[in-house]
Amino acid sequence: MKGAKINKIVKYIKSDIDRFLLVCLSFSLPFERIPSFELLGVSVRLSLIFSFLIISRALYQLLVKKTRLILSSQDKLLLAFMIWIILIIPVSINLSRALTVVLFTIFVILTAFSISIIFKKEYFKHIAISLFAATVFVVLFGAFQYLGDIFNLPGSITGLRERYSWAVFGFPRIQAFSLEPLYMAAFLLLPYSIAVVMFLTKDKICKISIQILIIALASFAIFMSVSRGGIYAMLFASLFISFYLIATKKSSSILALKLLGIIACSFLVSLIIINYFNKTPSAFTKGKKGGSAFVDQVKNTSIGEGDERSQSRALAINILNENKSSYLVGIGPGQFGPYAQDNLVSDNGWTIVNNMPIEILLETGSVGVALLILFFISIILKTNKILINAKDKITFLIVLSIWTYLAAQAIQVQTYSTLYILYLWLPVGIILALLRNRPNKNG
Repeated sequence: MKGAKINKIVKYIKSDIDRFLLVCLSFSLPFERIPSFELLGVSVRLSLIFSFLIISRALYQLLVKKTRLILSSQDKLLLAFMIWIILIIPVSINLSRALTVVLFTIFVILTAFSISIIFKKEYFKHIAISLFAATVFVVLFGAFQYLGDIFNLPGSITGLRERYSWAVFGFPRIQAFSLEPLYMAAFLLLPYSIAVVMFLTKDKICKISIQILIIALASFAIFMSVSRGGIYAMLFASLFISFYLIATKKSSSILALKLLGIIACSFLVSLIIINYFNKTPSAFTKGKKGGSAFVDQVKNTSIGEGDERSQSRALAINILNENKSSYLVGIGPGQFGPYAQDNLVSDNGWTIVNNMPIEILLETGSVGVALLILFFISIILKTNKILINAKDKITFLIVLSIWTYLAAQAIQVQTYSTLYILYLWLPVGIILALLRNRPNKNG
């Protein structure tokens, strides 16, 4: 029996190696901290390994199978961005940090390019299922983290970093396998977006019970992360796609209300758990406890002068204003940390702005920002043409799912700065694949 299962898996792999690699990459996305190991200063994780294999596979397709690659306008914009961040390395005050950030950024962009070469529309169902499976693992482990921390299991067992333990709010902020709760939320928003579009359009790729389960689990874990950026991004994306589908008569207000009902139930469950499983918090909550502290934190939009994120944003803007030329060329890739810390790295590493638009402007100047903005505008406009002419449901599902995710990230990037996260570049690679393979394309 076991041999038969192994043979079935081997047959699945051999039948389409490209599909297998994309499914593995999709499933491995949330495992960025657990499991991982350090090698030559690089945190080696599963997604990094599969990305490397995908890049190798794409090169094989281009060189050995002689697949023809014609660079489109959006490809050229990304290529220009990569060239630009290489050219501005010399303006950096910490060349080692600049080189590291440039290499990571180029690596994820090359991963997206490679995905665009090997991806086929029929793979999307398999990718969605692998993302859904990963979501279940993330949420189950997150629930273990929460209860384990409340009942005083050490961080070596729960995998929860000390700064996210119950000691701050009186309840833990789950991070699952991710570096931080906000990155866990950034991953979960991808399967969440796919499940939401399936639910609202009554797509039959998987059972409606699975769609509801993924929406409920992902939204529950995002609430339990207490990541304000993740929570607001989820709510915005849900409203955005609901209004769009209702306006285009692809869904109904009843389904949209049902979606909001699922989210409301997830919030209620998270509120109940936090209200009944908590401890005495630190002074950070100003005397509030349990559900009250949770709601107060979620409502806090981080605009106070004493807020850490506000201080980082203010410092970034001050650095820009001190040297007006940085508005054009920036201060160098990854250089906010060295500037903010007098070029001395701390035990916690280099600090970041926690606001991607501001950090990219500061580090790569208006040239870098313009190239990225033009790239995303380009793929939105061109996929809109695909959407208008789409005759198959899978193309419709792919485009709207990724639109929903990008809408979520447009909000969430106001609270984190890392451009080189694969959660963002996997869907970008899929969009590039659709544009590369569309009929009657004109650049």
